[in-house]
Amino acid sequence: MKYIGSIFFIALLIGYFFVSCDKIEEPFLRNNIPDTGDTGTATVKRKILIEDYTGHKCPNCPFAAEVAKTIHEEHPDQVVVMAVHAGSFATPDASGNFTYDFRTPEGNQLNGDFGLGAAYPIGLISRITSAPGRWDVQYTKWAETVDTLLNDVATVKLTLTNNYVEANRTSNVTVKTDFLTDIEQNCFLCVYLTEDSIIKPQKKQNLTILDYIHMHVLRKSFNGTYGTQLNSAAGAAGATFTNSFSMNLSTDWVDKNCNIVVYVFREDTKEILQVETVKVK
Repeated sequence: MKYIGSIFFIALLIGYFFVSCDKIEEPFLRNNIPDTGDTGTATVKRKILIEDYTGHKCPNCPFAAEVAKTIHEEHPDQVVVMAVHAGSFATPDASGNFTYDFRTPEGNQLNGDFGLGAAYPIGLISRITSAPGRWDVQYTKWAETVDTLLNDVATVKLTLTNNYVEANRTSNVTVKTDFLTDIEQNCFLCVYLTEDSIIKPQKKQNLTILDYIHMHVLRKSFNGTYGTQLNSAAGAAGATFTNSFSMNLSTDWVDKNCNIVVYVFREDTKEILQVETVKVK
């Protein structure tokens, strides 16, 4: 009987051991990887800005807009589009179908500073250089250029918060900029407003489309063409800056169709390191 009792007691101990092992109290390690307190910045994707330089009298520009749309649809979380109406193709007529003026002072300045002239349709892809001293990329090359950037590790993280006051049509945006790596150059923060779904005439080859839907149209900057310089510590990994801006929307713009586009670029190379967007309303 003592022998049987001993066996029974040992069986109880073994059963208790296996039941106890089913429950593991936290904190615990998964795959022997310790908790480093990572905030998630290591998983931040680099996002790409397509600047589509266009004009309502440009007969081939709708084809570029279609390319930009396709790229955005393929990478909706990683590609932002901004259509900049500038140059001779954007000049309005005194009468007829093309009297509306899409141009902006910021767009005109960018068009001139990047030497784009009237070779439309043309674009900039996060303002990476396409040749020494040049940034312009033919729209037929946009997709392959974007592809070269999709797997880049983000060097900057942008967090946007927008408070829109409908009563006075004021957009109040706050931008938190986190530098994830050391960047030993001056960097600037740009905040722009764009608008979708503007129905105005557009040339397309030898046709005039009267009800063409213009998307991603640059309307205005919150802080000037080249934005706000981040201070001298901007290059340090871990540096964080918070900036706030406000804008009263024109009554000509449909607030629910407006978006805020924010990006950080390097002063020396002009390259856009990161871009984010948020709806106004």
